[in-house]
Amino acid sequence: MRFDFYLIDADDTVLDFGAAEKKAFFKTVSDFGYESGDGDYETYKDINHSLWKAFELGKITMTELRERRFGLFFQKTRSADAPENFSAAYESNLSLFGDVFDDGVRETLAALSLGARLFIISNGIAEIQEKRLKSSGLAGYFEKCFLSSVIGCRKPDKRFFDFVEANIAGFDKSRALVVGDSLTADIPAAAFGYKTCYINRKKLPALGEYKPDYIITRFDELANL
Repeated sequence: MRFDFYLIDADDTVLDFGAAEKKAFFKTVSDFGYESGDGDYETYKDINHSLWKAFELGKITMTELRERRFGLFFQKTRSADAPENFSAAYESNLSLFGDVFDDGVRETLAALSLGARLFIISNGIAEIQEKRLKSSGLAGYFEKCFLSSVIGCRKPDKRFFDFVEANIAGFDKSRALVVGDSLTADIPAAAFGYKTCYINRKKLPALGEYKPDYIITRFDELANL
């Protein structure tokens, strides 16, 4: 095994956020007694995705993201409703779903954990992410979870990675690999001396300021690096 430390993103890396998001959206719609279809969900998903990208780039705060996503959604679909109640219910529902990708995530984490130390690094909301990781059954493979909402700064801020390094006993950056699905949040760790692995399940062009050292299209390919 080439690496002793794996710093692994959560959503869309090991956890299937798209599946959880869709389940939470439609459960919340049902809880509120609304009628809604795939068109409304796609509208929300596009809004949420654009806000997360803005957050990763430092253009908005996490609080702004959480406040805006359903405000913008309701402007387009249900202007008479109060988005804050829907948002709170959605986040509560989202924490219930710890869907895991079926491309060898569990098996690969189990194998890697036998000879290396594994850590979660995530920009997700702490109270939601911790519950989802627990319900996924993956939490036991990770020694610690580093969450930006707890640390106080987001990936790819250098301060985030400085905090991670300072809070892993015996950490050796030269023996570490950052693994994630985001070219704007995970792969920029290369600027701080990390080797990086881009998980590209959709086989999109790997365009960005920083080029990943490795590109995989299935999680189980990680075991072969």
